[in-house]
Amino acid sequence: MNQAAPTTLDMVRHGEIVTPGLLCAGPDEPLSTAGRAQLEKLKNNQNWDIIVSSPYVRCCDFAQELARCLDVPLFVDAIWKEIDFGNWTDLTRQSIWESDKKRLLQLWSNPLEFTAPGGESMADFVFRIQTACTQLLLKHQGKSILLLTHAGVIRAVLADALGIDYRNTQKFNIGYAKINRIRSYPDGEFSLLSWGCSDPELI
Repeated sequence: MNQAAPTTLDMVRHGEIVTPGLLCAGPDEPLSTAGRAQLEKLKNNQNWDIIVSSPYVRCCDFAQELARCLDVPLFVDAIWKEIDFGNWTDLTRQSIWESDKKRLLQLWSNPLEFTAPGGESMADFVFRIQTACTQLLLKHQGKSILLLTHAGVIRAVLADALGIDYRNTQKFNIGYAKINRIRSYPDGEFSLLSWGCSDPELI
């Protein structure tokens, strides 16, 4: 492997889930039929060297299938799970809005000061993901990586890669099953190569 080669990271949020309207689904929430269909296009990409996945069912079940289809190694790691929303897990946005409007507004207006009741602080979550991404890119330098994960994880990586505040990543639409590609260079710089792409053959 060329140690000077850049590393490509394709970040994909899982597909649609069975239960609509949840702020954050629990780890056992599966993909809907439509959600699985949204991810099928990933089988058209023969260029990934490894696949990395959150352990949540909506990510790792398809990641296992994809790794077999493409004949590439798969690494499932809890470090890539979504922020732990504690008592808010599996609740709808509407129900949270009605019961804890002030805290929900803080999530949107000042996310790094936010902690859900009984959950993980956003600051700890962002640190967890950004540290893990640094280690991932160093370990697999020069390779092409697919990360199948969650919207919050993708936002945390983007904040670090683009040098922006996590709050500003809320301006990005993290669509289901869309490919978001960044490239990491040996000098520590990043570039955003594509955003919200539906077809891996087009990037």
